[in-house]
Amino acid sequence: MSGSMRRNTRIACLIVYLAWLTPALLTLLPGCVAPSAHREDAEAGIWRRLPAGEVIGVNYEDGYVILQCIDLPSTGQLLKVYHGRLPVAEVAVTEVGEQGCVAADILRGTPARGDLVRNP
Repeated sequence: MSGSMRRNTRIACLIVYLAWLTPALLTLLPGCVAPSAHREDAEAGIWRRLPAGEVIGVNYEDGYVILQCIDLPSTGQLLKVYHGRLPVAEVAVTEVGEQGCVAADILRGTPARGDLVRNP
């Protein structure tokens, strides 16, 4: 093969490759440049689904739970308690302590030790 023929073959291969790659890259580009409202909603949904903490103690007689929280809630904040995927209770934060310990009043439902707590 002569030098000019090799060069023409390389150019032809490059054109075919770019013709295939360009549409694929253009479909990704708009989402990277300007995030859509759908993407922002999806990201917010992910944060809502992540657990804020776990029930580590329950006092049914006095109607409160003790939570170990990763994401500290504020006093008065309402949280939902889930057993697996099933919502089982709703609690209101009454006191935020040190190292992620939180006390919350049981508003409705029956939380149990080990249940996960999420922001509603």
